[in-house]
Amino acid sequence: MSLTLEQSIGQQFLLSFTGKRKPPVELLRILQSQHIGGIVLFRAKNVGSLFDLRQLTARLQKAAAHYGQPPLLIAADQEGGQLMAIADATPFPWNMSLGATRSEKLTYKIGRALGREVAAVGVNVDFAPVCDVNNNPANPVVGTRSFGESPALVSRLSAALVRGLQSAGVAATAKHFPGHGDPASNSHHGAPVLSHNAQQVHRVELPPFRAAIQAGVQLMMTATLFFPR
Repeated sequence: MSLTLEQSIGQQFLLSFTGKRKPPVELLRILQSQHIGGIVLFRAKNVGSLFDLRQLTARLQKAAAHYGQPPLLIAADQEGGQLMAIADATPFPWNMSLGATRSEKLTYKIGRALGREVAAVGVNVDFAPVCDVNNNPANPVVGTRSFGESPALVSRLSAALVRGLQSAGVAATAKHFPGHGDPASNSHHGAPVLSHNAQQVHRVELPPFRAAIQAGVQLMMTATLFFPR
């Protein structure tokens, strides 16, 4: 669809809210008065039963249409393993378990299953896959969320998960660009500083993101990191 300039600017913003059954009045007022790109759902704030979640996302899209908004992006962190915003979905294995199988076919199937499940409750953007190379065992954030230590393996399986998710009509998100595998501190509490030079970043961190782009990934999530060099 063709967007106005104001709508295009609004597409840069994703909002969150607290509520598990219907959009709060404050959010409806925002939809009425200005343009937004969509909503990020969080497990503690928005996810009750699967029925309630499907009703919530349907109400969000209905409200957006009522106020002349483009269809909303509705996003959630549904990686498999330890990070599952939708708790009652299938408990798929952690990425490191998939890395141990080295199977693109299995990873694609799980990506497709993840996509079908989130799509069934009205989520059209999944903040997955994690494309970080797990090159620091002291990393408190990535760990088993990574497919492994090999850039080549992480590249192959990241691309497979992207293809699987998007075959179900859900936009995948390659994260955390340009690579969050090496910090030894938690970037939710402060931005780590890494001393990597450009050669290392191109050799280790970037290949999985290149593979995800080549697989057609729709979104990229940046990391909260400093690379002074």
